[in-house]
Amino acid sequence: MPVLSYGCRRPPAMKEVVAGCLRVADNSSTMVYDIAVVGGGIVGLATTRELLLRHPHLRIANVEKENVWSKHQTGHNSGVIHSGIYYKPGSLKAKLCVEGRKLAWDYCDAKGIEYRQVGKLIVATEESELGRLDDLMARGHANGIEGLEMLDATEIAEREPYCRGVRAIFSPVTGIVDWGRVSTSYGEDAKRWAPTCTWATR
Repeated sequence: MPVLSYGCRRPPAMKEVVAGCLRVADNSSTMVYDIAVVGGGIVGLATTRELLLRHPHLRIANVEKENVWSKHQTGHNSGVIHSGIYYKPGSLKAKLCVEGRKLAWDYCDAKGIEYRQVGKLIVATEESELGRLDDLMARGHANGIEGLEMLDATEIAEREPYCRGVRAIFSPVTGIVDWGRVSTSYGEDAKRWAPTCTWATR
């Protein structure tokens, strides 16, 4: 079990891995770290990074049961950067999705991580689905999503020859990225910001 530790202020003379964290082998059995973040996927590494960004004095351990980061969900998801069209206007989910998408672009640009704004078609395949499509379009506009277009059947075929539908919303700001690479970069940021960094294995 790897333990990536950040901000260790005093090197312990002896160390042992206890429940995934490093414990000082002294009489007091004091934990070396102020905070242990469990999980080396994108949520865990982003949390570790943000804690160090806001509180650089903290001693933090990031704990992952596998021998590499992002081995599970983060490394096996669809890789989509969502536009935010589906969420209720004014909701926290809508706000976080739209703002988070822009922040993700900025981060990837700053770190040289490739991403693509490939766009997305949301297709109504029959007349009965048009009402829901109109509702999604209204949500998208209310959430401030850029460049949304309503396409007819001919325009759908022009954009995607293998797709058939009555009408479709085209969202140009929907994209794709390797979130595993992004999360690894979060971990690399945390390593650079911390005064010391230690690996330990079970």
